[in-house]
Amino acid sequence: MAKQYGNWKELNKQVKNFQKQCQENEARKQLLEYQVEELDEFAIKANEFEEMEEKYNILSSSEELTELSDEITRLLSDDEINANSLIYKALRNAENLAEVDSQYQGILDMLNEALIQIQEASSEVAQLASKIEQDPELLQELDNRIAQTISLARKHHIQPNELWQYHATLKAELQELLDFEDNEEQLIQNEKQAYQECITLAEEIYQKRLDATHKLSEQVTKQIKHLAMENGEFFIHIEHNLEKMSANGADYVEFNLRSNLGQQPQPLAKIASGGELSRISLAVQVLTANKLSTPTIIFDEVDVGISGSAATTVGKLLRKLGEKCQVLCVTHLPQVASYGNQQFNVQKYVENNQTETQMTLLTEAERIHALARLLGGSEITETVLANAKEMLNLAKNNE
Repeated sequence: MAKQYGNWKELNKQVKNFQKQCQENEARKQLLEYQVEELDEFAIKANEFEEMEEKYNILSSSEELTELSDEITRLLSDDEINANSLIYKALRNAENLAEVDSQYQGILDMLNEALIQIQEASSEVAQLASKIEQDPELLQELDNRIAQTISLARKHHIQPNELWQYHATLKAELQELLDFEDNEEQLIQNEKQAYQECITLAEEIYQKRLDATHKLSEQVTKQIKHLAMENGEFFIHIEHNLEKMSANGADYVEFNLRSNLGQQPQPLAKIASGGELSRISLAVQVLTANKLSTPTIIFDEVDVGISGSAATTVGKLLRKLGEKCQVLCVTHLPQVASYGNQQFNVQKYVENNQTETQMTLLTEAERIHALARLLGGSEITETVLANAKEMLNLAKNNE
């Protein structure tokens, strides 16, 4: 039950944290949805702004480009005096010089190369000039698109050429939030399943406790009647409440005691004396000894208010319990002390104005003397020693 309860509590905590996070994310999600929708409609592409600017610059300068291209063409080849004709004339002169002096051959080669370059440049300029667009409508569209891009970029505090990447980043963040919310259903389902497992186990535990209650009550009652509680009656009350479920189940278990005939059972914690609590605890421990997981149990005042056969019964029960775990008992009754496997003598003394406590493990002979002191007080006679020895032997024979 503890494992299942811990698992459910952890899942329940996760669900609460998840729902809290979803609430915190809601404002951000709504903003992202608005921004992404706006940018989706605008649908700018990678490098589009740079391409638009270049296209716009070309279209807006088409007249100037045409004029400059025409002028280059005239200067290179169309005018009466142009670069092509001048280079050609220089080339002819260089040929004549080279025939007379070979040193001019290099100049001739350079002029030949220059002539070719000028002719190719003239041809290239003419081709480019023929491709220059004159499209006022497209120019206006580009102007509007560029202005919108700049406006949107300014709205988001970024550069226009970064808008497409920013759009992708916002979409990714929005998708992450949506994916996060998609996990809610599965998480809640897991939490409900874990809770139902706890409920099922709690009901099973409750039923087992109910089944054991009557039997244990009778057994404890039977035991305490032999422990100087002749009129005592032990009851177990179980209150089942799933709303107060814990790692131990969903039950509030209360031990009740009726000490005297004619009285109503009352909670053990309210009416039982220290000695009664110890004796009832002893009875319960003995009855459940086979299921004990406690390595050591200490009893104090378990023999308060009892003597004779009741004290002997306590000793026997303590010895029996000692077969399952280590039992320590503080007692002043020889009937109880005689049933210990070992016996310690506890003494207090003052040294250097400090009270000290000394525990001494007794030998068998020392045990007999200790039991004799408990039996006969300050005067220890041979008869008392014999009684003490007999008591110790009887306890050993009852193992």
